[in-house]
Amino acid sequence: MRRTTKESSLKRAAKDFLAYRQIKTWAIGASAFHSRGLPDRIGVFKGRPLAIEFKSPKGKLSPEQKEFREAWEGVGGIYIEARSIEDLVHALGIKGLTLI
Repeated sequence: MRRTTKESSLKRAAKDFLAYRQIKTWAIGASAFHSRGLPDRIGVFKGRPLAIEFKSPKGKLSPEQKEFREAWEGVGGIYIEARSIEDLVHALGIKGLTLI
């Protein structure tokens, strides 16, 4: 049986939250053809490219992830390092939302 991590629980909750807010995103799955450093989800938010990397409370971006973030933001993309749904709410500037 697969063990559930805080990061995988966050990924599922974020997917549901983003869908509820009608923010279209797609998961980037790990595979043999997956380049290191790619984010967990990509999408579009208010006409801008969006990349989201989920991390556990103590997780850190790898050098490849930092390089991707720099390039993504360099062309006007939004890059979010999310450890909670609140991180997404804050980074996307979503107002009028109370999380329980």
